[in-house]
This record gives sequence, C-alpha cells and structure tokens, in this order.
Amino acid sequence: MSNFYCAAPWRGLHINPRGDVKTCCAGDPNMLGNLNSQSIEQILHGPVMQEIRQSIRQGQPHAYCYNCVQAERYGRSERDWHNNVSPEFDPTTAGDLEHLPTLIDVRWNTTCNLSCNYCAEACSSKWAALKGIPTKSGARPYYEQVCDYLEQHQHNIREVALVGGEPLLLPENDRLLDVIPEDCIVTLITNVAVDFSTNRIVKKLLARDRVGWSLSFDNIGERFEYVRHGADWQQLLSNLNTLRPLMQSNRHWGGIHAVYNIYNATRLIELTEFARSQGLTIHWQSLYQPDCLDPQRLGNQIKQLALQEIDRLLELDICLDSERLFFQTVKSNIQAARDDLRTEFTTHIQDIETKYHPDTAGKFRQLWPELCKVINVFNEISVAYQDEVAGKTFDWLGEDNPKNFQRHCNDPAKRQLLDQAGWLDQKITYQFNRQGFRSAEFDGSNDYFVAVGCSFTFGTAIQTQQRYTDIVANELELTCYNLGIQGGSDDTSVRLLLTWLDQLNPKFVIYQNTFPQRFEVVHNNTATIYGIHSTLSGSVAKDNGTLYKHLLTTPSNEQIRACKNQLAVRELCRNKNIKLIEISYIDFFKTHDNSARDLHHPGAVANQSVAQTVLHEL
Repeated sequence: MSNFYCAAPWRGLHINPRGDVKTCCAGDPNMLGNLNSQSIEQILHGPVMQEIRQSIRQGQPHAYCYNCVQAERYGRSERDWHNNVSPEFDPTTAGDLEHLPTLIDVRWNTTCNLSCNYCAEACSSKWAALKGIPTKSGARPYYEQVCDYLEQHQHNIREVALVGGEPLLLPENDRLLDVIPEDCIVTLITNVAVDFSTNRIVKKLLARDRVGWSLSFDNIGERFEYVRHGADWQQLLSNLNTLRPLMQSNRHWGGIHAVYNIYNATRLIELTEFARSQGLTIHWQSLYQPDCLDPQRLGNQIKQLALQEIDRLLELDICLDSERLFFQTVKSNIQAARDDLRTEFTTHIQDIETKYHPDTAGKFRQLWPELCKVINVFNEISVAYQDEVAGKTFDWLGEDNPKNFQRHCNDPAKRQLLDQAGWLDQKITYQFNRQGFRSAEFDGSNDYFVAVGCSFTFGTAIQTQQRYTDIVANELELTCYNLGIQGGSDDTSVRLLLTWLDQLNPKFVIYQNTFPQRFEVVHNNTATIYGIHSTLSGSVAKDNGTLYKHLLTTPSNEQIRACKNQLAVRELCRNKNIKLIEISYIDFFKTHDNSARDLHHPGAVANQSVAQTVLHEL
C-alpha cells in the first residue's frame, strides 16, 4: 500500500481507559506507552512515535496502523476522520517530534450500561461485571496531567470526541465540556440507551452548537435489544425525538454509526428503511472483532445470504452514495474465500444465551431463522413437526383432528363420552413456543421445572391446564417448561435433556418414560420416531433382515434400551445436581381414564392422579 498518508501521528490524541496513549482510536494500544508509567510528552515524543511518523511520511503504513489497513478493505477507516479534521496538514514537512493535537479522543474509563454482543470487558464495565473481572471506576490518576496538556494546546483543538464506555455516563466529560473551546466541534459515539431527559452531559450538549451525534446501533426493534443487551428500543426512539429538532436546525448533525456483522447482514433493508424514516444517514464500519461475527468468515452459505441481502438493498435504491459505496466494496471483498468460523460462532451464541444473557435463551433462533437454517447454532435436533409448529397456535393436532372428532360424534356411545367429558362445547388450543414445544417460552422469567415424555406429557387432546405438568406447576407456583413430544420415545427424552439441560437450570426434572417399543433415529438434524410395527413393515426390516428384526422385537432388547435411557437421565440430572422425579406411561392407565377429546389419550382424571403422584414424590 503506497501513499498511506495520515495526520493522526502529528495531530491526534487518543487515550484509552487503561491509560495507553495513541494518536487515533484504531492504533495498536501496546506500542507507544502508558500514562501510569510515563508522561504524555515522553510518549508522544518517544522513539516508537518517531518511527511511525517516519514511515507515514514515506507513504507507508506502520505495523501500528494495522486496523486501518484492515478497515480499508471496505473503503473507510479512522484516518479519513483525522485527515478531514486537519485538511491542510502535510506530513512531508512535519517534524518527527511535532505534536499539535487538533482531534482529541480521551476515554476516561469503560463505564457502560450495556453488554452488547460483540463488545467485551475491555470496553464495557457491564461485560466486566458479567465475567467477574474487577474494573477501575472514577477519575484516573493522570486526569489532571491530561487536562493540563489539553489546556496548553487549547488553541489547536478543533474537535473533541466523547467516547466510552458510554460517554454520557462519564462525569469527567461533564467537567471536560466546561473547559474546551466553545466553538470547537464536539462529536460523540453513544449507544442512545441513556435517558436523555435526566442526563447532565446531554443537557450541556444540547446547549452547544456544532455537536455531532454518532448513534451506535446496528439493528432495530427486538433484534436491537438482543444485540445491544440492556437497551430499550422505546427509549432510543424517545431520545431520537429529542435530537430531531436540533438536527433539523443544523445546530447539530448526526446519523447511525453501524458495524457490519452477521447480526445485520441479512437485515440491511429494515435498518436502512428505518434510517430514512428518521432522516438519518448510516455510517457503516467494518467489524474489528470478534472474527466469528464477520459474515464472510462463516462459510459459503452465509456469504451467499449476505450477498443476496446486499443485492436486494442496492436494487431498492434507498442507499445514500456513501452507503452504496460501502456495500459495493463489501461485495468485492466478500467473494474471496476465507476461513470458516462457524464453530466459533456457535460457541459465541451459546455463551450469550446460556452464560451471559440467559434471558435471551432461544431468541436467536426466533429472530434470525434464516441463519439457523444454515448454522445449527445449538446443535439442535428437532422432531420433524417442531419446525413447522414453532411459534404457532392450532385448534386441532395429530390424532385430535376434526375428522376423528366428527366420527366419534356420529357414534351415540362415543358422543355420550364426549358429552360427559365436556368436549362438545369446549375448544382446545395448542400453542407452541419459539422452540416448537407446547410450553411457556424459555425466558427464565420465573422459577421453573422441566418435564419430558411422550404425548401423555405433551397433553394431546386435553386443555393445557388439564395436563399433570400444569397441575403441578400451579400447586407449586412454578412455571413448567414442557418438552413433551407427541409419539416421543425414551430416546427422544434423553436427547432433549442432553440439549436443554445445558441451557436451562430447572429446580427439578420430571421424566415420563414411554412405550419401550419406540425408538428414535436422527438424520440431518431431524429426529424420526419409530414404533416396532411401523418399522417392520418398512424398508429397515426389508433391507437388513433378521438382525434388525431381533434388535427391534426381542423383549430383552427393549428392556435394555429402556434401562439405558433411564440411567442416562439419572446421570444427566445427577451431574447437574438437579432433582429427578420419574413416572411411567403405565401410571396414566391406573384410573382407566381415556377421556381426552380423541377418546384415546389420558383425560383430566388420569392427569390429576399422576400430578398427585409427582407432588407426593416432591
């Protein structure tokens, strides 16, 4: 790369929360020096800084400039900002010891109210708290030294950047706004998640002219709240309403400062349309880290989804010229093959939803279904119908269907049974959560337990509140996460517990074993449940002869499978120190009650009896 000229080494000052001195935000923080051990003059006039200036003067980027070189794969970098603030600067005539700061970016500490999914403890006190890492708060010991240096060069200062953490939460910025020149530009990058109506720094900014607002968010609505964890979308909209009159009067200006990453790669149109509706531009920035959120590093299928979204966006002709240029550059770079970090991305989402933001459990799958079709984020295996019913509500399902119901109504004896059970004038609602279970959402909002089993646990042909699981939940004032599967096998229950006990931490687990003739086969992340008779009449028996016949039909083999599954469930719960309650499908037959609406499954009486058995065990 030739002609790599940049004003920052001579005209910029950046100090990060650790006290590392740089001349721009993107510079390597480990190269120049730290204010906890050196003075600001020693660092800015030191040998490494001189070496960097010599390299830039020759039009060559130094290793210090790596992040800008990477960012310019997509067309823009931090050096554009510095060169625009000091357009008259000529590096060919500047000395190796010269430093006249025109652009100031001092980040006093990492105090922040959010733990955004692609941020980390180095930039957010909220992340540090989640990871149990101590952080320093309050004014740094070098605060006065920095202020003295700024006062000494006050006449050079043209722009002050307020960054964080969240700059609107840093009291040092409250004082800083009182001492900088009144006519200098103040720019800030804010997450827009602070209440503007009560914030002291906002009040001072609103009283100034020449303030530029970089509104740091990359998605809208629920996806915004998922990525910018801790933020409230309605608060952001309220804050935008506060800024709009100032921006329309030209006293202030600003736009959305968005990072292009996997969370918005398939949602560019909705963000751009929102920006246009608010009269905002979008300043796009390429992702620095983590690499596993880069759309071009998640395999060819993800790259194709990203390219398709870019093409759709550009065809709509709603982009401003700078936005269009950014995405044209992305297209030219994303074509190149890169390493595949899907495994790292899967770990990232699992950590977000289970370790750091458990209140978001299951939401990635709901909010980005197009990505989950390509990347099996939770290594999830679903019974075929689960993907079809997820998030939906039905009046009839499976054996409990209008045709069978009408057939029973036409039979006087069966009609009488339906009437006695109240089904002639009752409806049943099958409401499925985002994961495809007839259950409450897995949001951790209340204390809960987990139940696994077949249609007896699922509650085929009965009301939700008639299920034994819901009777137990109401009695104990808990929520039940019901993982019952229609036609499920013991294999199914073990698989579900293997998947979900890592993501959930229930007070206890109810394991309902089921008919030993059933077993589950997994292929391409889809589970198919078989019964002995259906298997023997199918291709499995025909293709494999007596081996599979004996495996599937000999009673002792059924007993072995049942025992293995029972021991697996016990061990899973024991390892996680979770209380286990075991019940059997046979328990539902003790009351001779098959008064569910399909006149086949256990009815309300049987479920009440099983609920009492569970409560007794507890």
